[in-house]
Amino acid sequence: MFIGYKEDQSILFDADKICYGLLKSGYLERITGWRRLRLRSIDLNPGSPSSWAEAGTAEPILGFSVEGAVAPIVFITGSGSPCGSSKVGDVTTFYYISANTNTKFYYFDTMRDSGPINGVKCFREDGVLTFNSSQRPLNIVATVTPPPPRADGRWPYQGGVRFIGSIFPGGPVNVINRVGVSLGTSEEYAAYVNFTRTAAVGPVDGSYFFLSAVQEGAYGVVGGVEFMFCIAARSTELDQSRVANEDFNRWRDIPTSRYPKALVIRTRDYPFPYN
Repeated sequence: MFIGYKEDQSILFDADKICYGLLKSGYLERITGWRRLRLRSIDLNPGSPSSWAEAGTAEPILGFSVEGAVAPIVFITGSGSPCGSSKVGDVTTFYYISANTNTKFYYFDTMRDSGPINGVKCFREDGVLTFNSSQRPLNIVATVTPPPPRADGRWPYQGGVRFIGSIFPGGPVNVINRVGVSLGTSEEYAAYVNFTRTAAVGPVDGSYFFLSAVQEGAYGVVGGVEFMFCIAARSTELDQSRVANEDFNRWRDIPTSRYPKALVIRTRDYPFPYN
């Protein structure tokens, strides 16, 4: 079988294995809205589902849809945290929270036989296509991990920066902590995170121990990758009547036994938009 090499002699693709190719790229669009939850009364048991009701403001959920997804990998540039996917018939929709319509996506999947091309196709002996030169192959240029939390619990990342506000215009207030990991260039990157962690954020003094769930995300930016924790999808509302948003500054239960890895691509290597 045919093996393609990069200039540094590392393997670009092995035609004996099914390669990933870019099938779609574009900007995320608002798909739907998921409401946060509020406690019906301070006297109710917060451990009971019946004590909670949907809040008035919906969290904007952004995403995109594709047909025929087999083993998808999605890289994004700009703010966003993956929060699931759905499938109806042959259409798969990917969802992101704490994103906006400036967030770019690059959708890769197993290469497809797209009909006649001016190029090269490789097939296994069983007839399965493994490489199609008309589709840009996935080329990982780096892998990065986030830094550990600050020891005092005030930040989920050492060197992190806090932001309070709405990522999407008209969305509810978010409490976000993000940190950048430089790749030492001025190029733009996109990132895919292999898993995300969940934790909690609450008031510093604990006078009203009101916690909101947070979830992690990773995305490419110019010069590197950013990791962030943001209010999780369908989490509890930040109740300003009891605790001001600015007091949600203590991060708890951040998993440290394993750290996620972000796979990184250069966006200049791929057409945009592309379908």
